[in-house]
Amino acid sequence: MAKVEVGIPDSARTRCPEAAFKLRQVIACTTCPHFRGLSDRFPGHTDKAFAVRYAVLCAAEPARREVFEVE
Repeated sequence: MAKVEVGIPDSARTRCPEAAFKLRQVIACTTCPHFRGLSDRFPGHTDKAFAVRYAVLCAAEPARREVFEVE
């Protein structure tokens, strides 16, 4: 299966276990050693907003992390 690059909006946040579960920019996750990628919850549905469509895969405390949009 081909790797698909996803543009992560600056407004995307997730709760980070390394920061006491405070909100952190999802783009910062990409340089974290615990980052395991993004889970596409609606494959093929490009009409979904980033925060609805994706979850962060994190090995710090294995779980899919919900994504939030902030303005």
